[in-house]
This record gives sequence, C-alpha cells and structure tokens, in this order.
Amino acid sequence: MNYYYNSSIIMVRNAAIGDVPAIEYMYTKIAITKDNYKTALPEGNGTFKSQGGMFEISSAGMIQERLEDERQFVLVAEVDGVPTSMLWYGRVDQESFHKMIPFSGQEEQVAYVLNRLKENNIGCAKEIISLKSSCSRIVPYLLNLEMINSLMKIGLEEFILEIYRIDGYRDASGYHRSGLFNRASANIIEKNGGVKIGYLPQKKVSLDGYQAEITPIIYLLNCRQSKDIIQDLLSGRGCTHVG
Repeated sequence: MNYYYNSSIIMVRNAAIGDVPAIEYMYTKIAITKDNYKTALPEGNGTFKSQGGMFEISSAGMIQERLEDERQFVLVAEVDGVPTSMLWYGRVDQESFHKMIPFSGQEEQVAYVLNRLKENNIGCAKEIISLKSSCSRIVPYLLNLEMINSLMKIGLEEFILEIYRIDGYRDASGYHRSGLFNRASANIIEKNGGVKIGYLPQKKVSLDGYQAEITPIIYLLNCRQSKDIIQDLLSGRGCTHVG
C-alpha cells in the first residue's frame, strides 16, 4: 500500500529476505545496552518513556527465520524509498498461550482473553519499531492498519500486545528504581481503541553489565474498531491512500 503524507510517499509492504539488514539496523537503533542504559532507564531522564527500547534484540539470523515462518508476518514501511519502520505480528500460538497462563487482571477480562488464546483465535502484535523520519507521526498507524487488515482476512477479530514497564535495574553500583513506562507507544495503542486488561509476572532480563526488572502490560484491541479509528485519524491528518 502506498500513502502520501507530509510531501512524502510511504509504502507499507510485506518484508522480504532482502530487508534483513535494514530490519537488523532498526533493532540496533532502539537497543538498550551496557553503553546507553544509564541514560535510557533512570526515572528522571529516561528516554525509554518517550521512544521506548528493547533489551533482547533480534539478530539477522532470527529475523530471517521469522520471515521464512509462514505462521509469522513482518511488515516494513518505507518513507521515500528508505525503510524506517517494521511490525512483527501473527496468530497467537501455543507457546504464547502457555506464556499467558499467569496472566492477572480483571477476572472477566482475563478469562475471556485466555479462552480466546486457548482457541487459537486471536492475533498478536509482537514488536514494532518506528525510527524518526518526516512521517514518524503517521507510520505506526499505517503499519497497524495493514496488520489489522491482514488479521481480519484470516478471520481474527481481536489482537493483543504487550508494553513493558521498567520497574528497576541493578548494576555494579546497586539497585535503581525506575518505574518507566513507554508512554508514546501506549498513547498510540489507546488512540487505536486498546484497553489495558492485565499484567504478566515480572521478569528479569540479564544483560552485559546490568539486570533489568520488567513487567509486561497486556492490551486487547478489536480489529474492526481499531481499523475505523485509524482510518478516521489518517483522514484527519491529511494522509491519503495513493495505490
């Protein structure tokens, strides 16, 4: 799909093997590493709040395996021919279902989501990366719209996703409380009709030089509702479909 916005042409398409280097580069740009975690994570000056970040990034080999797996899908967005963003999604599989078993939140919502997961009847937006460009305000919505159209084509009416809350981290100087939340991503999800329905148990991610404590927050979205919201938003911002 091609779109016109802010004097630029945006193409949203399925990723191909030739996109592996560009996608790998996107991961390196948002990686939280031993070199930048002291800037990214502290509560007072954390860039995580505004732009997010990932602790466990995908290698070229992992990206290629994902592209070759017919159960998974990866979209790429190009701005004037340059890949700037990607979205990885799919149908929730059994591994994801068992991961959600400790899911806690409002009782009725938890029971509903777990039942849909068990029936393998729900989609999952797994990872999205959107690097800064002249079209940063619109590209995440275009990626989500394309994903939603794809999920609806295979008969799925809803999808879930996770946003991380960084509770704290430990390094050589001790434990540091953080409490950071990727507000930028949450704003997009909530504008798309997302409802926060619960949490997964806190997990610890050990990397070179520090250990982070992370609580995944679960959102549920209705495909049809989100599609209508996104289409209205795109129209309101002057983004037009050009083929």
